[in-house]
Amino acid sequence: MSTYVIGSGGVGFWLNVALARAGIPFSVFDDDTLEGGLGYTRLPQAALGTRKVDLLKGFCVAVMGTQKIDVVPYRFDGEEAIEGDLVVDCSDMDLKVRREIYDKVKAAGARYLRVSYDGLNETVVVAEGLPLAGRKGGGYAEKPDLGLSFMAGGIGALAVQRILKGYQEHVEFQITLSEYFGVTQQVVEVDMSALAIHQGIVQTVLAGEPTVIDAIAPPQDVLGGLDIGTVVPKAKRKPRVKTA
Repeated sequence: MSTYVIGSGGVGFWLNVALARAGIPFSVFDDDTLEGGLGYTRLPQAALGTRKVDLLKGFCVAVMGTQKIDVVPYRFDGEEAIEGDLVVDCSDMDLKVRREIYDKVKAAGARYLRVSYDGLNETVVVAEGLPLAGRKGGGYAEKPDLGLSFMAGGIGALAVQRILKGYQEHVEFQITLSEYFGVTQQVVEVDMSALAIHQGIVQTVLAGEPTVIDAIAPPQDVLGGLDIGTVVPKAKRKPRVKTA
């Protein structure tokens, strides 16, 4: 069984560091440099032309003394996976491209785990399968910060370790810090022909123009729901004050 990680940016970098520290063998694919996007703001400082995978390997050698990292400076396309492998997607790629990779991985009999985050509501998602919808061209609704990168990478690495130790059940959960520090109502913008929110909460057919669904619970990315990049804030409720 091989483990492949897609991406060494804000999520993937710290997930890969955690896996390396745990002594887990894996291969990480990323053809990007620090010039691409804003991911470099959540990574160790280096020249903008530095490849993210080279920065990862150098960091692990310098800081942790480990050299057991297989870095691949090109894009993962799904053809690499075979039956029994685990593919961990830490990218923010466009949903169409992600679906192509997902289809190849599943057709090969490999397992696919998506680890993502968004600065909007400080959300981390760990899920098998694809979101129902996503932002055109990928990216985030709101720029995540370094603290959220640590959180997403660390939680994702723990999920990977559980799977590698034999966990067979379907993995899908979302952690939203705003739900702890103050509940946020949300509006979900949907542009698709059919939508099914699991657990029988909402099931409807949408046609034609983009539709707005208000205040759906549970969080939209749970159980294969909407990509967190499509969530925009509507109103914020004040947190409850504890009394003696």
